Amino acid sequence: MLLPLDSNRERFSDNDEIALLASGRSRIMTDAVDVFFRDLVARGHQPTLANIRGTVLFDLLTGQGGEDERWQLGIDNGVITLAESQESVTCTLRADKVFFERLIAGRANALTAVLRGEIECFGDVELLMALQRIFPGPPDRSILPDEEASDEQ
Repeated sequence: MLLPLDSNRERFSDNDEIALLASGRSRIMTDAVDVFFRDLVARGHQPTLANIRGTVLFDLLTGQGGEDERWQLGIDNGVITLAESQESVTCTLRADKVFFERLIAGRANALTAVLRGEIECFGDVELLMALQRIFPGPPDRSILPDEEASDEQ
């Protein structure tokens, strides 16, 4: 299933979810993190990760007294999958969910965030360097409203 670990949400099969994304339709899915991880799987093979193998656990802290979100990404020579088990995790990334949403929107850089302490990385740090390739780059400043452009990093 393509859901965060320990999720109690309604479950769909992998094929149903990918078909919904590919068709441009979606069920109620407004969470940016949800969309980001599902989109990675739907895109298929990632050539920039062609020689990369490992499993990354994303531990996203909500800070709202609720349960933190956990996503596990498997990478096998560029093929990305989401899994529910935590077996043989190569690297763990821990970050505040709000910060992670900035990262997946291209408004923050993963490597810089590690140096600043905004992301904690355990295990194979080289995998984090490879993962930087899956995050979007900064948005084009020429199309941002003035207040957003001044907020950048």
